[in-house]
Amino acid sequence: YTSHGKSLPDPRIIPLAKGVICEEMRRIQLDIFNMLMNISEQQEVIDPTSIALDMLVSHRELTTTLSELTKTLEERNSDSK
Repeated sequence: YTSHGKSLPDPRIIPLAKGVICEEMRRIQLDIFNMLMNISEQQEVIDPTSIALDMLVSHRELTTTLSELTKTLEERNSDSK
């Protein structure tokens, strides 16, 4: 969803790569976007800031996926005992 060298759209309309956005991801995107807007004093959020935003959101998405996977494996492990 990053547009290099261009201002990012409102984070409420930024889709994830897979076209799915969960409520936690939406909240994280809004939090990060608001922090960046405060840092830049309401200026346009542009490249390379957009790249940093993309990396932060991707990292958070990966962390969420890993924690869900861990939880699933733990549940399966406890079911098999």
